[in-house]
Amino acid sequence: MPIEVNGSSYETDEEGYLIDLSEWNEDIAKVIVQGENVDMTDNHWEVVNFLRDYYNEYQIAPAVRVLTKAIGKQLGEEKGNSKYLYELFPTARQTGLQDRRPAQRRPAASDTSARRRSHLPPAAARLLPGVPVRRCGVAARCAPSQTTRMSLLTIVYAALFYAATAMLVVGTALKIRSYARTPAPLKIPTTPAPISNRGVAVRLAREVVLFESLFKASRWTWLFGWMFHAALALVLLRHARYFQQPVWTVVEAAQFIGTYAGFAMVAGLAGLWARRRWVDRVRYISTPSDHLHLALLLAIGLSGLAMRFVAHTDIVALKAFMLGLMRFDVQPLPSDPLLLLHLTLVALLMIIFPISKLLHAPGLFFSPTRNQVDNPREARHQAAWAAALDK
Repeated sequence: MPIEVNGSSYETDEEGYLIDLSEWNEDIAKVIVQGENVDMTDNHWEVVNFLRDYYNEYQIAPAVRVLTKAIGKQLGEEKGNSKYLYELFPTARQTGLQDRRPAQRRPAASDTSARRRSHLPPAAARLLPGVPVRRCGVAARCAPSQTTRMSLLTIVYAALFYAATAMLVVGTALKIRSYARTPAPLKIPTTPAPISNRGVAVRLAREVVLFESLFKASRWTWLFGWMFHAALALVLLRHARYFQQPVWTVVEAAQFIGTYAGFAMVAGLAGLWARRRWVDRVRYISTPSDHLHLALLLAIGLSGLAMRFVAHTDIVALKAFMLGLMRFDVQPLPSDPLLLLHLTLVALLMIIFPISKLLHAPGLFFSPTRNQVDNPREARHQAAWAAALDK
């Protein structure tokens, strides 16, 4: 049913929400709120605008607990509680300035997505003006058992990530132990080499941060390799928010740049893969596993970007799932196909990482060409096994 505002007509659905998100403005909001016993003060607009900013950034409506914490952090602790929000918006209808989904696309009561988005009671849902809500009520009338039942999908993915994490941690630890036990019988630091332990530490730092040796060997390989690793570090830092509550300041600061670092990561991977395909001497020594590793990383990057910019997923429910895994209190996992694909690929990467060429970073610290001091005249170098023979 349309509403008239300043001589213009705006289409709304049967619940009174705007069909077109882009049409929203404060004049429309004032018309919608008429008759709801709510006088829109600065405090009301402060919450409404906060919610709109939150939705514009994350493309999803926050749960009430997430909302109150976020409001308390940004607007003041005295406002970060449900009582304050109830006092502002006590009526049954939201001030509800828009619903981003057209009426014909909103899920029915039987839809899985509707059920997983509906864990708030109607009273709490009424506190969320202006964006789609997570609730049992008008938009998704679901029974309580539907919101609490643990699905087989959640159980399978929880078990998958527990197993993948165990394989990653144990496999990496075993590989590092193998590196540490490998003897270095000769003094073979690559020259020019440092002549002190402090110099060795600086050299290793340059290798880790700048890829110094790779830069000397091949400029193009260095460019794509450094681009991929630097972008991956930012992406991983951004994803740390799914495992923290509250989120660290450094992780919050990385959210914006981490979003677009995904493009740099994919570009770096594409360059490294093109090198294996079109550089003859590299193609000659490349194995099928090299291509499969690059394909897996590229698929993870592309599926992540697709979820961020094309098909948005329920990141609040996803964070609850990840935090639940850490606390051994498993929470329902969203059933979006793209998310499930992304998580499956990540779990596969965690499983194969310790037994693949991808685990090359720890080896740098155990490489005698990098971690040895160039002091053969000052100190005799002798491997442990050789020293045992002298006894």
